[in-house]
Amino acid sequence: MNQPVIGEDFAGYQVQDLLGRGGMGSVYLVHNPHLERQEALKVLSMDAAGDFGRRFSLEARTAASLDHPHIVTIYHHGIDDGTPWFTMQYLAGHDLTDAGPMPVGEALAVLERVAAALDYAHSRGVIHRDVKPGNIQVHRDDSGRLDRVTVLDFGIARLAGATSLTAAGSFIGTLAYSAPETIEGHEPTGAADQYSLAATAYQLLTGTQIFSGSPAALIKAQTTDAPPPPSRQAPQLAPFDPVIARALAKRPEQRYPSCAAFVSALRGAIGRPGSGALPAQTPAGPPSAPRTAVPPVSRPITAPPPTASTPPSRPPMPPVTGPGRTPSADNRTTILLAVLAAIIAAMVIGGAIALATRDSGRHDDGAPQPVVPVLDTAALAAG
Repeated sequence: MNQPVIGEDFAGYQVQDLLGRGGMGSVYLVHNPHLERQEALKVLSMDAAGDFGRRFSLEARTAASLDHPHIVTIYHHGIDDGTPWFTMQYLAGHDLTDAGPMPVGEALAVLERVAAALDYAHSRGVIHRDVKPGNIQVHRDDSGRLDRVTVLDFGIARLAGATSLTAAGSFIGTLAYSAPETIEGHEPTGAADQYSLAATAYQLLTGTQIFSGSPAALIKAQTTDAPPPPSRQAPQLAPFDPVIARALAKRPEQRYPSCAAFVSALRGAIGRPGSGALPAQTPAGPPSAPRTAVPPVSRPITAPPPTASTPPSRPPMPPVTGPGRTPSADNRTTILLAVLAAIIAAMVIGGAIALATRDSGRHDDGAPQPVVPVLDTAALAAG
C-alpha cells in the first residue's frame, strides 16, 4: 500500500503535515495546487482489493452528497496504488476525545448540533455507525466561545466494513460507544447512532465512559448490563438520569424517536431552556417581599407585648399632654370630627330660623323679603 510522506506528493496533493491517526486510517494536511487551498486528506488503513473499490466509490459519493453545516464536506476520493483516500474540508480546531466534564450548557450546545447533523443524515438513509467524541470537532473564537461543531467520518465505518463483505457478523465501530444491536451483528439504524450519541453525552457531562475494560468486558456490558446513571459520577446531574437511561435502552424501539428528541429531553430536564445550569436539588419557595426598614419610635411602653396565645392589640396612643408634644393621628381625627359637627349644627339652626321668619319677615307694603336657602344637611354630611 502506498502511504503519504510529508514533503512529498500523494495523489496530486502536496503533503504538509500529519494531523492524526486512528483505527481506520490517518489524516494529513495537504495543499491542493489546483484550487490553492489547504484540505484534509484521509487515508484508510485497508487494501482496496476485490469488490472494495466499487463499494468505496459508492460510499464516498454518498458521504460527499451530504450538505449540512455540522457535517464535514467531502471534496474528492480515489484509490492510489491500492490505498483508498478522500479529501475533505480542513477545519482548525480539536476533537472531543479528552473532553469532559464540560459545562452543562456547553455540552448541550454541542449535542444539539451533532443531533441535527445525525437526523439530517438519517433522513437521507446514511447511518454514521461510529459516533463518539473523537469524531466531533469543535472550534472556538478568540474569546473562547464555541462557534463551530462538525461531525467527522460519516460513512467511514461502513467503508471499513466493506473489507469484510464475506465475514458474516463482523463488527465495525468503537465498542465503548456502540449500540447492542450493532455489536450483535444487526444492520444499524438511526437508533444505533442515538445510542452512541447518548454514550457520548454521558462522557461529555461526566468526564468518563459509560463502560470500560477489555473488548470482551465491553461487549458484555453493552449487550447485558444496565448503564450507570450520570448522577453516580456527579450528583448534580440527577435530572439527566432517566433521559440518558432511555437513550441507552438495549432495544432500539425503546429509545427516543430521533436524536433531536433525545437532546431536547436533556434540555427539558434542566427546567429552563438555554440556562446551562441545573436547578437546585431542593425546591425553593416563592420569593418573599422585600422588607422595609421602619425607624424606631421613642415612646413609653404602657403594656407588655402580645404573646403567642393572645391576639395582638392596638398599641396604646402616647399621651398628648406636655409642652411641644404633637397629637397622634387618632386625636387629630377626633378633633376634626367635632369641629365639623359644630359647623353642621350651626347651619341647621340657621336654616330653621330662616324658615320660621320667612312668612313674617315682610315689609309693611307686603313685598316678600329674600329667603335664606336651606342647606341640604345630608349632602353636607356626606361631603
